[in-house]
Amino acid sequence: MRSNELSIKVTVDLSPQQIAEQFWELGSERQAAFYAHLHKIAGHRLGIQCAQIEREIVETCNNDAREAWTTLHGYATEYVETAISIRVDNAQWDIGRMAERARA
Repeated sequence: MRSNELSIKVTVDLSPQQIAEQFWELGSERQAAFYAHLHKIAGHRLGIQCAQIEREIVETCNNDAREAWTTLHGYATEYVETAISIRVDNAQWDIGRMAERARA
């Protein structure tokens, strides 16, 4: 550090509400990156944490949290499967068209 530099360490304690607001402002691409990093840092413990979150939601009768959790995670598998299915269908269609052109 040079003599005219000052190093400052700041600790900020964000509330769950502030974290939610920041997450929402990220947009889908950065939200996906968030989940990728969450998986990277949590690994197999992520499933355990999800179970603990679900238990907290049920035990505290937090209806808003339950609705958000159900919306966010309840449809995730269906959306992923649908997205994969669409990509597979598109790829098969593209391959079929390439094969038709090759035969012509």
